[in-house]
Amino acid sequence: MLKKVPEFFVAIFVGAVTLTVGMCAQSLARQSGGGKSADDKPCGIVYGESHAFTICAPKGWELDNSILNDQGIYAAFYPTGTTWNRAKESRTVMYINTSGKGTGDDELAESMKGDVERTKKQAPMVKITEVARIKTPDGDARVQQFEHSMYDRFEAVAYLDSPKIIVLFVMTSKDGKSFERDFPAFQELVKSYKFLSSHVEVNSH
Repeated sequence: MLKKVPEFFVAIFVGAVTLTVGMCAQSLARQSGGGKSADDKPCGIVYGESHAFTICAPKGWELDNSILNDQGIYAAFYPTGTTWNRAKESRTVMYINTSGKGTGDDELAESMKGDVERTKKQAPMVKITEVARIKTPDGDARVQQFEHSMYDRFEAVAYLDSPKIIVLFVMTSKDGKSFERDFPAFQELVKSYKFLSSHVEVNSH
């Protein structure tokens, strides 16, 4: 059985929190140019007691680490020049979530199956398809697309396995046209994923 894992998000340039996740994180922070990637995209670290990984916003998108805090989500994305609420109503938004692992043999497949079952109950007319995987530096992400999901939205979820959690990248669009236009940005977001460690020591100052 999957369970939500408490997590936090910190932009790489924030200095109020120190993460001890090994030399890879320290090296990445030095290379990041103060929270931006080499091509000036906002980047950050999503972390909790059992995980730390980096992500970068797609080109032309904003990374927001506060808009969904009340839902326990610390990495949300929407197109530059708009807001989360406006983008959700008229175009596309994306966010990253995590689930803890249970004791099953294939927790990622269980997570995907659970999403299918829940969505079919909520939106009986939904069409669900597993599409081409998205390659990341730490393995392939399996991807499911949901057409005419809840509230008649078009959505995609990418599932990435790690030692102690499953990382979920979620895209939700107002309609099929918006989905097709913004899916390449979703692929870019997933491809930016880099796992750091499943052993994280958080020291607040």
